[in-house]
Amino acid sequence: MTYGARPINFTDIFASVNWNATVLGTTNRTDLTRPYTSYAATCQGVQFTYPKDFPPLSPTADRACILTDTPGKIFRGGLDKFNPDQPQLGLVHKMAGGGLVVRNVESLPAWADTIVLVQLGIETLGSDLQTNTKATGLDLARNNIQTIASTNFPTLLSTLTLSHNAITALTSISAPNLKYLDLSFNNISSLKTAVFPDTLRQLYLFNNPNMSMHKMTLPPILQTLHAHNCGIPFIGTVKWSPLLDDLILANNRIKSIGNTTFPPSLTSLNLANNNITQLRANFPPTLQYLYLGGNPITAFYANASQFAILDQLQNPRKTNVSCDVAETYPGDCGIVFSSTQINATCQNHTGIQMLWDTFPICIIADDPIVREDHDDGDWDHNGNHSWWRHTHSPSDIAGSATATTDRPFFPFFLIGVVFLGVFIALGFYYIRRHIKKRNEAKWYNEITTKDKVLDATDQCEVINDIRHDPAFAVFRIPANHIERGSLLARGGYGLVYLATLRNAGKPSQFVAMKQMLPEKTSDMAAVEEFMEEIRVSARLYHPKIVRFIGLSWTNIANLSMICEYMERGDLWTLLEMNKTQRRIDWNVNPHFRVDFARQDWLSNTSPSSVSTSTAKSRHFVGLQDAGCRFSKFSVLFDIAQALQYLHAAEINIIHRDVKAKNVLLTDAGDAKLTDFGTSRETTNDQTMTAEIGTVPWIAPEILMGVRYSAKADIYSFGVLMSEIDLCIVPYSDLKMVVPAAGVSVAMAKARISMMVVSGELRPSFSKACPQAMIEIAQRCLAFNPLDRPCADELVAWLQQFIE
Repeated sequence: MTYGARPINFTDIFASVNWNATVLGTTNRTDLTRPYTSYAATCQGVQFTYPKDFPPLSPTADRACILTDTPGKIFRGGLDKFNPDQPQLGLVHKMAGGGLVVRNVESLPAWADTIVLVQLGIETLGSDLQTNTKATGLDLARNNIQTIASTNFPTLLSTLTLSHNAITALTSISAPNLKYLDLSFNNISSLKTAVFPDTLRQLYLFNNPNMSMHKMTLPPILQTLHAHNCGIPFIGTVKWSPLLDDLILANNRIKSIGNTTFPPSLTSLNLANNNITQLRANFPPTLQYLYLGGNPITAFYANASQFAILDQLQNPRKTNVSCDVAETYPGDCGIVFSSTQINATCQNHTGIQMLWDTFPICIIADDPIVREDHDDGDWDHNGNHSWWRHTHSPSDIAGSATATTDRPFFPFFLIGVVFLGVFIALGFYYIRRHIKKRNEAKWYNEITTKDKVLDATDQCEVINDIRHDPAFAVFRIPANHIERGSLLARGGYGLVYLATLRNAGKPSQFVAMKQMLPEKTSDMAAVEEFMEEIRVSARLYHPKIVRFIGLSWTNIANLSMICEYMERGDLWTLLEMNKTQRRIDWNVNPHFRVDFARQDWLSNTSPSSVSTSTAKSRHFVGLQDAGCRFSKFSVLFDIAQALQYLHAAEINIIHRDVKAKNVLLTDAGDAKLTDFGTSRETTNDQTMTAEIGTVPWIAPEILMGVRYSAKADIYSFGVLMSEIDLCIVPYSDLKMVVPAAGVSVAMAKARISMMVVSGELRPSFSKACPQAMIEIAQRCLAFNPLDRPCADELVAWLQQFIE
């Protein structure tokens, strides 16, 4: 057993590609000539010649290519592929070394989620790699990059790999949402000037052979730091992250950790194979794994509280003194000490206590709290900067009792104090001005042109005002704990932002932040509708429903609903991509048929009682690939379970707007139902293929204006099945309803409504759609609501595929 997150090592989905077989292109564009080979992602107007069996090109509008110094001569710049077994990567674009050497990268593809440019000999990066790209992963390993100081990386980038390059120094890294950074196997010498993104959680620095961590400052929420094989001489001046959980400093030149106070959340500490001879235990109570093997320790001191921490360690081979397994990564071995003579040179200790009946620990009495003026300071167990009790050697304690020599008082000392006071006062003044200006820019301090209207609205009596409802007090999040980021979605009533939620003592997290449009906050009906949406969302808790986190406000104009952030966005965006890039398949056995006569669903008394883990352990007769985690089937199964939960008697909610745009996806490929509520209304009369409103998903009984039930959601689910199958807006391919010249979208909606109500129009399916799915859809799309299945029955039918 090993602890911690190791560097990412995804399966290469292009393993069979011969990168030596370059693809030559030609163009008449003179602006695509460079003085050196350069990778670019905007290469329209280039004609490529390649074998018929060569993988397809990127979308027609976008061509990645490698520019040369020969006019008209261009090489194809990579391959694209989506792997359903690794849905968290999204669409992967890769170019690897072989027949070409690329010296520069000037732009990145707009269509790819993960970009891999490896072993190309890249030396420089363009200053702007964030324009027109949605990439969340970028792999630039095994190149010759020397600096990233002037590069602005993609805004949404969360994973950046720069291992096996020639980087020598770090300054500020421009990647505002970065979570993972691999800088291993470079030539970094100093980290004193390095400024990492505040969002960073995993940092890999191992195998930088002459690296110093002197006065290094780690980002505030960093949880993993691996810096082994770096030749690090000491760590006493490092500014640790209070949330650091996994620290590897093995195979360095560290002689002492006497001036180091480790962070309060540390769980695993690996100091194996250093030069430590004497050690005084000073570990946080959270420590579970400690690796000190390979150090020539001859004096190990601990007081009673530190001994108790050592006694609770969970190393798998904690009583061994040598490895019985090959160590391919620090921690594989699992031993704590490599000798039982760790008390050989102890002095002034009160006794010896055997650790696990194997290792003699030199015991020192508990010491009083002593403040030491170390540069790095300490934290209390809540992550606050303070000082805690730890083990001091007898010589340390004796030294603390030495009397200090009185110094003469100089008359001019008072003048110095006065000047220092004035200087400090001015400093505080300017700092307060800076903080005030910064706070005024916060979302909760925004001043709009509608201030007077908003003030009036805030003073009006809102029916069932959620801000004054004591039942929702527990959900309120302080406004200054939320940092609003980029805009994710905009509708006729509201806005959805990407935001960062910061809670003291906990890692920060990305969330979705929903607010009303400023012009809607003066509309009492809109305000009450938004508050009702918050009330409904707070009631729901299910793994297939986007999770409600809380609400925040300082006034009614900035009332915000905070929800779970779904990394992969909405399903409709994926379906649009699927038209040109095959990113999601059915994964259904075409010969499988559903037994509609079975009624075992009647015994299902609890909503969504289907256990995914149990189901996956069975024989998948209905699915083509048992290991495929993300498919059209899996999405529909997830949403069916969401409807089952909503329609259960204890919840009893009709969603009313089940469609691909209201299905969001996680990195792991899970689909969750959401309802953007006030963001649904469209204000523009757009074209049919862009947006024709919710009419195509609406059940006939609703269009007729009669009373409807949860069966209306089942009809919408049937339309969703067609939407997922064809990857188009329902009915948008029919000439009889698509707006022509002089025909507005409103007229097209009216025409669809009339034809649906009369029974003339139903969603269609492709020839490639599995027959079993068509049969389920036909039952969901029954004109008479009584002929449609309930959600329990729908889930039971889909369950048969994985039995």
